[in-house]
Amino acid sequence: MDKRNRIDKKIIEGCYKKSISLLLNNSDSYGLLASAPSVKAKQKNYLSIFGRDASVCSLGMVASKNSKLISIAEKSLKNLAADQANNGQIPNYIKPETKTADFWYLGCIDATLWWLIAIKFFDEYSIKNICLKISLKKMLPRQFIG
Repeated sequence: MDKRNRIDKKIIEGCYKKSISLLLNNSDSYGLLASAPSVKAKQKNYLSIFGRDASVCSLGMVASKNSKLISIAEKSLKNLAADQANNGQIPNYIKPETKTADFWYLGCIDATLWWLIAIKFFDEYSIKNICLKISLKKMLPRQFIG
């Protein structure tokens, strides 16, 4: 392995470790938060689970094979499901501890699509022996279950 490849590998390993640490530090008992706790984060509602962000991050969390991250991803996806709208839309963000869900319809339409992708990815690649598609069956579109 040449010097350039060793440096690149070292950089990638460092980024990976920092990413794992960041994801673990930015989570609570309900799932993955948009930010680390701070006064400013609280004022901007960033101590919430954002639908799109948590769903996209869940892909990497599952791929990491890190059991703590996979549990956080599972909690995030389940909590988002619990607060979806009657039409199945996943909220822009949720605060499970206060049972608050925010729907900003123009800005969060892709949250539902990313959530569906994350559910499928979780079920196909997670090391956990559970199937979110089955446990959330009543909350998923009929076409998705098929």
